[in-house]
Amino acid sequence: MNAANAATGQPAPSVADCPSCGRYIGPAFVCPYCGAEARGRLPLRVLRWAALLLAVAGLTLFYGLAWRSEIPVTAVSSLKPSMQFARIRVRGQVATQPRVFQRDGAPDFVIFDVEDGTGRITVAASHSTAQALVARDLVPGKGLRVEATGSLNAKPGRRLRIYLDAASALKIEGGAAKAPSDKRAADEPEDPDREQS
Repeated sequence: MNAANAATGQPAPSVADCPSCGRYIGPAFVCPYCGAEARGRLPLRVLRWAALLLAVAGLTLFYGLAWRSEIPVTAVSSLKPSMQFARIRVRGQVATQPRVFQRDGAPDFVIFDVEDGTGRITVAASHSTAQALVARDLVPGKGLRVEATGSLNAKPGRRLRIYLDAASALKIEGGAAKAPSDKRAADEPEDPDREQS
C-alpha cells in the first residue's frame, strides 16, 4: 500500500488495473472504461516472440552440443534390449567372417560379429551403406579390430545388433580391410536376420 491508499484503507491497485480509474482491464494496453494508457507493460506479442526465439536458440545450442559430443565406447555386456534404437559405439575384434549379400548383382547387406572381451554383438549394414562399405573396401576381415557406431536393434530370439547408418561409422584399426570370402546372393534361402551361431 502507498500512503494515499493507506489513508483511505484501500489496497494498492494491481498491474491488471487501470492506473487512472482503478478498474480491472486485464492485459489490455488501453482502458476500455476511461481510455487511459496502461504504461509499463510488455506487450503480449513481444513475450510470445521472445519465448519462441529463446526456445529456438536453446534447441540450436542443444543440437550443436550433441552433434559435437563423441559417443562413448560401450561394453557389449552392458547393452540391454531396453536400449532399442540408442546410438552406441563398440570397439572389438571381428569374430566371424563378414558376409556380403547381393541383390541384382549389387551389395545389399553386410553382416559380421564383433567380440569386445565382454560379449559379442552383430554389426550390420544395409542398402547404400553396404554398397559404400564394399565400394570403399571397408568390409573388415575376421580378426581385425574395428570400431562401429550405429543404432542398437533388439529383436526377440536374436543377438543384439548395431545397424551402421554410414560407411564412415565403421573404422578399422591397425590395418586395411580384407575382402570377405563368403558372398551370397539375396535369393538364396539363408536369411541375414536369423541368429548366427
